[in-house]
Amino acid sequence: MKSIYLRNLFITLLEKKKPILLSVLFFTLLMGLIGVRTYTNTPSGGSEETQKDMEEYEEILQGYDDAIADLQQDIVIAQDQLEVIEDYCKNSIYMKLDAQKIYVSTVQYGIQTTSPVANILSAWAAYINDGSLRTEISQELVDIPEEYLKELITCSISGNVLIVSVMHYEEPSAKLILNAIKKQLPLHADQIAAVQGEFTLLELDTSNTVKADTAVMNAQNTHLNNYKTNQSSLSGLKKSLADQKNARKVYVENNKPEAQEEHKSVTVILKYLLFGIILGLGVPGSVFGLRYIMEDRVRCAKDLQSFGLPVLGLYKRNAQTGAVMERDAMELKLLADQKKTESIYLDLITDDPDLTQMSGTFISQLERQKLTSHQGTDIRNQVEELKKLLQIGHCVLVLKAGDTTFTRLEEELQMCQKFKIDVWGCMIIE
Repeated sequence: MKSIYLRNLFITLLEKKKPILLSVLFFTLLMGLIGVRTYTNTPSGGSEETQKDMEEYEEILQGYDDAIADLQQDIVIAQDQLEVIEDYCKNSIYMKLDAQKIYVSTVQYGIQTTSPVANILSAWAAYINDGSLRTEISQELVDIPEEYLKELITCSISGNVLIVSVMHYEEPSAKLILNAIKKQLPLHADQIAAVQGEFTLLELDTSNTVKADTAVMNAQNTHLNNYKTNQSSLSGLKKSLADQKNARKVYVENNKPEAQEEHKSVTVILKYLLFGIILGLGVPGSVFGLRYIMEDRVRCAKDLQSFGLPVLGLYKRNAQTGAVMERDAMELKLLADQKKTESIYLDLITDDPDLTQMSGTFISQLERQKLTSHQGTDIRNQVEELKKLLQIGHCVLVLKAGDTTFTRLEEELQMCQKFKIDVWGCMIIE
């Protein structure tokens, strides 16, 4: 399969810009006239009755779409709520309590103060029930999540006595939570005293009991019923969504109005103009591109080898080739020594910037090998360069893949044969 060098193809098309521009102008005018004619012959629209039917159809269809969108949003909300309730029912400590056998650990504190004791007790109750207590003790309760502590800890006041109780389905865990509370309360006392007045917090009694509590059972049943209700609600919403989608589909199948006649719009002219520009670019571009592809050009190093020319160097465009050139220069030096010469002529077949740059870099490598080198382009038409080549008597052809034709290469070889110039091989840049 032959290689196609897109850069060279693009350059070839740029060289043909005049016929391409004429083609674009011709096809744009042609398609523009067709667009104007189409616009002129297009009716202004459907009948009043047809438009009314279409408006009614679209209004009902929009109703279905709105209902479907609302149901989809409700399903997302219901799904989120169900996940929250399900997570609570499965993981909360409160839901794992056995209402007939609840382990309760309780501590009682007395308050000694000359300040109003009711204010101090209220401050303690607020701190325990709704304050930062749960966050502060959670650091010691590694296996008990903070969000589940609120339901387990209760605080009540009896006279001048502060009562703190902890529930759990395991007695050790109830004691562990209560001990964490007992450690934390004295640490918070100074903050309450700074606001409510000085007092002394005295631990009166600590107890561990087992109790049955119907209130816990009722609360658990309420949560489970809410879970089941949300499940049923979500299932109902999904069924309603499926019904709405099916009803919409049936309505479209049975009530879709016949297609209206095309409305007159100036965009039809713009579409034809755009199509004309595409045709104007595509037709000559395809012709010139196909001709470029079909031309007998040197595509790769294998083409030169099959042509009977040794490849003395192969380089990639815009690539680091210093090490490769150094090796090739050494080989060329060995070849020059074999032929008992100290100079070489680089014959650039085309005047291309890539070839000039590559040749200049290679000449610097040859100079390091103490090999005198010269380069030239279009030697047949430059007498001085031809004389220099005749004086040296041998050369290396330098060409660019995808740019040099075999016809041009053959002409160069015939010139060298005519003047008995020894062609050592070719250097090619891809």
